[in-house]
Amino acid sequence: MSWPRFFIALLAVFLVQTTLARLVPGAGLDLFLALALFVALTMPAADGRIAACLAGYLQSIGSDGPLGLHALSLGGAAWAATVMRAQLNTRSLFPRFTVAVLAAVVGQLVLRVTQTLILGHAAASFGAWLQSIVVSSLVAAFLAALLAGGRPFARVVRRDYARRI
Repeated sequence: MSWPRFFIALLAVFLVQTTLARLVPGAGLDLFLALALFVALTMPAADGRIAACLAGYLQSIGSDGPLGLHALSLGGAAWAATVMRAQLNTRSLFPRFTVAVLAAVVGQLVLRVTQTLILGHAAASFGAWLQSIVVSSLVAAFLAALLAGGRPFARVVRRDYARRI
């Protein structure tokens, strides 16, 4: 994904997440997390991490929490996804989905633990807390893995490498 397309997608995600997604209670839909996982799976590692942090900053602007909390969680998810992506062949759907789920859980754990410890936003129970992490991670990872299906990272590397030679 090129940077202009990323910024268009980021604007669309911001508009949809802040208006329509809040109307569906309990859906576990985090489009910013899905976008961060998508760019972590399709862009070069450094670009994907930066793009995920930018998405997190925009999500923090649209939320009532402190600025940068979502950037930390989405940046952590992108870092985990790019590290795991380098170790696995993510050309097929299942490894791509596995990487996305594990990275999403990392990002959601960072977000929820920080919200609980620093801000005092405690969930009703540990089970509800864990359920919100798992549901939002699975939904975002499924969206990201499906969207990244036609764009395996190996093609981007081969194209970039071929241009340099």
